[in-house]
Amino acid sequence: MTRLRSNTDFGIITDNPLTAGATTINSSGFASLLTVAGSDDCVITLDPGAIYGLPEIVRVTAHGAAATSITVVRGHDGTTARAHNAGVQWVHAPVIEDAIVQCTSTTRPSAPDVGLYIGMRIFETDTQRELRWNGSAWIPHLEPYAVDLGWLHYS
Repeated sequence: MTRLRSNTDFGIITDNPLTAGATTINSSGFASLLTVAGSDDCVITLDPGAIYGLPEIVRVTAHGAAATSITVVRGHDGTTARAHNAGVQWVHAPVIEDAIVQCTSTTRPSAPDVGLYIGMRIFETDTQRELRWNGSAWIPHLEPYAVDLGWLHYS
């Protein structure tokens, strides 16, 4: 599974209402969203400014090129699925799991259902190591004397 990312994707939902149990969301803005297929995914946040309630993070599991609808898993990353009216904003933006996760060598993520994705970085507080998930194992994020140039490329 690869977590897909891009910049400047946003829009408003057109479902009226988008029910808490809906797994398809519609917006003309989704036409510019990345194609999501197979085991790949991306995340978007509904109502990111908390204008109508708490923001909801959804995991996009399917999106065709230029399509104006997405298939999602609701209430991702500990948020709660809730109803949203037409006109609510969505944004494809970083979420907490996009940052370096602090854990120990015994509590680090080990299964895709807990947000594990290729390129994910963790810092083990008990071993003082920064590691990166390569799809099958945790490996050192940087080799000795390597230079980290900033933003990560996750594909």
